[in-house]
Amino acid sequence: MKIRMLSHPGVIGQSEFFRLAPLLKDLSSDILSTGKCLNVILIGERKMALFNRRYKKRRGPAEILTFPYSDDDKFSEGDLTLLGEIVLCWRSLCKSARYRGVSSEIYMIRLVVHGIFHLLGYSHSDAEKAEEMEKAEINFLLSYFDREEVDKLFI
Repeated sequence: MKIRMLSHPGVIGQSEFFRLAPLLKDLSSDILSTGKCLNVILIGERKMALFNRRYKKRRGPAEILTFPYSDDDKFSEGDLTLLGEIVLCWRSLCKSARYRGVSSEIYMIRLVVHGIFHLLGYSHSDAEKAEEMEKAEINFLLSYFDREEVDKLFI
């Protein structure tokens, strides 16, 4: 499994984003199978607001958007198949982290895990699917963080 961390120069939160790259690579390799590739991209608020409006028909910058690639997209690099892209906005995720009383870094990890579960087919389109997805995320995160910290991530 390969994860690529990408960002445009000057985007707020880059140092934190790239500092977490080794941990995110470990986490994602525990979820994804060999031969899969994932892009995690940090963008600014304006670009995230544009993406959120264009792809989700919502106003303002989201914390995260996930773009899965289907088998029809046939994007591969060598022996790796690109599952999709996870796009993050540092300022938006920082606001949510403060609300939950957790560090922005831990909340970013939670969001990347959430995005990976979306790429694997999980959904929160209805209450039953949302509960299934949340349980899977919590169980996974408990192998890295203590229960109290994980519970704060899902307020």
